[in-house]
Amino acid sequence: MDASKKKQLERLIWKDRLRRFLPVVAGVLAFVALLSILPRGSWEASQEVNGTLIALHQPPGEDAGPPEWVVELENGQQRMVPFTARLSFEKGRRVILQEEVHSTHGGTRYRFLRFVEAE
Repeated sequence: MDASKKKQLERLIWKDRLRRFLPVVAGVLAFVALLSILPRGSWEASQEVNGTLIALHQPPGEDAGPPEWVVELENGQQRMVPFTARLSFEKGRRVILQEEVHSTHGGTRYRFLRFVEAE
């Protein structure tokens, strides 16, 4: 095969590769652009709720996350609340939590605010 035909064949091969590769790259870029403009939900504080500490939950295993408080809310539901290491756990102590609702999927989570002081 002479050099001109070899060059022409290589050019056709690269042209074919680009024809196959460019739509994939364009699709990926379009997908990333779409994800960047879609609104993301956020957690929004909705209300303060009262509860009582009933247990301290320590996930098993070495790689387990931090411990959590198990809090019984006034409506009888039990919720897991992230534990703050500088606070001591006292079973039966009353607490005030911040209930946060996710604006997109409606899920709720709770965050410790303060202890209820004895009257």
